[in-house]
Amino acid sequence: MRQPPHGVRPGGRLRVGRVLGLGFGVWFRRFIPIHLVTAVCLAPLMLGPGAKDPGENGTIPGLFGLYTAAWVVATDARLLRTVAIGFGAQFAVTVILVREAHRRLAGRPTKSRLRAMLGLLPFSAGGLATFAVLDLSVTDTTPRGGPLILMVAMSIVAMSIAQLFLAATFWLGLPAAAVDGCGLFRALGRGRMLARGSRLALAVVLVALMFLEWGAALLFGFATQPENEGALAPVAVLFITVKACVLAAAYREACFLKEGPPADELGAIFS
Repeated sequence: MRQPPHGVRPGGRLRVGRVLGLGFGVWFRRFIPIHLVTAVCLAPLMLGPGAKDPGENGTIPGLFGLYTAAWVVATDARLLRTVAIGFGAQFAVTVILVREAHRRLAGRPTKSRLRAMLGLLPFSAGGLATFAVLDLSVTDTTPRGGPLILMVAMSIVAMSIAQLFLAATFWLGLPAAAVDGCGLFRALGRGRMLARGSRLALAVVLVALMFLEWGAALLFGFATQPENEGALAPVAVLFITVKACVLAAAYREACFLKEGPPADELGAIFS
């Protein structure tokens, strides 16, 4: 019988260090195949029309994730199409890698079939649209300039914090759909249930990933071509894969904490 994850107690709360450690562990162990799959999936995006200036046309902000993509859409509607394409490509790669990373961590195959992944399209589009609308509520209604600049900053900070906890609440819904085949609303409900009691830990994980990503982007940008946003593409691609592996680890841990060992593990006791 496979032993429970070390240091994890059913009914407890997620531990930030453990989630990050497991996620980075599977990322390092499977580095080459993970990035071969990612390169194949993203090649049309990075080599297609507009690839000469992916930072300007919105591709790179789309690949940097939901938070950045939504703010870009809210501040420049002309980039909606390219940001959405970039975000959609990122989402597709994330689904594939979450399935593989979870299989490696849990030692069991996924319950959903690949064709069921089409049901995740509303998940992707709905997430980007929801956060873009929330960001528009700040960019379109907050006064600018003069003594009100502090109010603008406070509005952005408040909205960012609210979005962070909203993202943490439903983050585990993606693997619920991709790994266990839950429908859209069931996946969101399951993600919310698994996050209960660990929302702050998940928020800290998201913040840690965000700072790591932007720190790496700044270092890489200064070391290469600071004036060319396209030079940040390798960092964006690397962190798509990192975030997918960490998400798979968080889902694996949360499932054990809330539900205990899977039924097949319990059945092994009596076999």
